[in-house]
Amino acid sequence: MFKKLPAPYMVLDKNLCFVDANDSYLNVTSRTLADLVGRYVFEAFPESDDRVKLIGDAFREALAGNTNVIEGTVFQIARP
Repeated sequence: MFKKLPAPYMVLDKNLCFVDANDSYLNVTSRTLADLVGRYVFEAFPESDDRVKLIGDAFREALAGNTNVIEGTVFQIARP
């Protein structure tokens, strides 16, 4: 079911490396699963240092089970 959800989803491990992504995510980012699995999220999709900290901290908070929100920040994904 995860693979066929209409919204794009990715699964990261505690080190923020890709574990899985659904078909919609792969389609939106023009990547294959082989392109992503095992890669650090900001290696696969580079960002500026300040945004890596902001978004990385939010991911880590979520992984720790803490609710957090990033408002007004768009995560841009460059397509190959």
